[in-house]
Amino acid sequence: MRMKLPKKKISLVSIIKEKRDILFGKFSSDLDKEMKNVVWNEVLVKAKFLQLVTENSDSPYVRDKLYGLWKTRALVKEDKERKGRRKRGIAECCGSFNP
Repeated sequence: MRMKLPKKKISLVSIIKEKRDILFGKFSSDLDKEMKNVVWNEVLVKAKFLQLVTENSDSPYVRDKLYGLWKTRALVKEDKERKGRRKRGIAECCGSFNP
């Protein structure tokens, strides 16, 4: 049975979350560009396995386009939900207000 797209995305994001200290950490004597590239390549292999990217995609594509797009969409969705909760909270608290 094929895995549905949201489950594929969650699977890939969970790998990124597990490795976030390396993927998004500051460069230091313990963390260099090569280490980050190795881990992004692991993420790329998983993305190819899940068929989220084509076989000729590379790790910068996964990092910049795929993950970047998902992150942006998630932040926009979270912002809309937060604004909606704030508006509902004011209405529930104070009722309708017409100055």
